[in-house]
Amino acid sequence: MATRQYTIISPAGPIQVNETSTRLYSLPGIQINETIPATVVETPTVAFHAKVLLESTSSGNPISSSLAINPGESILVVGAWQVTGSTPNIVTTGGVGSDTLPMIVGPTTDAHATEKYGVWLLQSAEPGRTGLTLTYPSTVPTFCCFYCYSFSGLYKPILDQQAIAAIDVNAGPTPTLTSTNEFAVEFAVSDGSISAIGAPWTSDGNSPLNNWGGGHQIITSSTAGLTSNFTGESDAMVFTFKSSPFLVGTAINIFMYPGASNIGE
Repeated sequence: MATRQYTIISPAGPIQVNETSTRLYSLPGIQINETIPATVVETPTVAFHAKVLLESTSSGNPISSSLAINPGESILVVGAWQVTGSTPNIVTTGGVGSDTLPMIVGPTTDAHATEKYGVWLLQSAEPGRTGLTLTYPSTVPTFCCFYCYSFSGLYKPILDQQAIAAIDVNAGPTPTLTSTNEFAVEFAVSDGSISAIGAPWTSDGNSPLNNWGGGHQIITSSTAGLTSNFTGESDAMVFTFKSSPFLVGTAINIFMYPGASNIGE
């Protein structure tokens, strides 16, 4: 018999599992050390930290605001801007250097063809970050609105599911979520005004002009899908985020004492 040692790397540190193999050898004392591909299933504690609204109705460029961000937290931005504007770049402020938020959805023109929307996600912020700056590289739109979040508890979060509404209806339901622990957001624009942001979403408020709205919720159990809950929306959308799987590579070292030989499985 020989002992296989599996090492799984997780945010909490290495996890070692020993397994006795069924191989037979002619001499005892054979040591087999392995690191195998493995997917770790964890039960994270997802936590909302802070939010801020970046908005302009007067061709603002750049637009900046403070946002409470702890080291290692994830930063999510979802929003929309006038369809004629260029796609904005979003970076963190504070600390040494800056983090650029990758765009993971969009830019996509909404159902009314008056705005473009997008989603940006930074998986892990560096220490010292204190806010965000949004900059249009060329054409500056007349109006825009972006809901910005900091949250924790997901390992290298990735997009899970999404739903984009047709004109003048709520978005969803999304396809069935693939994780029981997720961070979800809803966002809507309106040609009139958003008069209500309903449960089970936590309202993140309306823009000062009331024609933009946002909300979030933390998912802690399996769900068949999520639907936005706005009153007065024109174009609504829902996005959910889950942890990345932990995948490690393979490295095998076999040590055999002199004279030992493998005689079969």
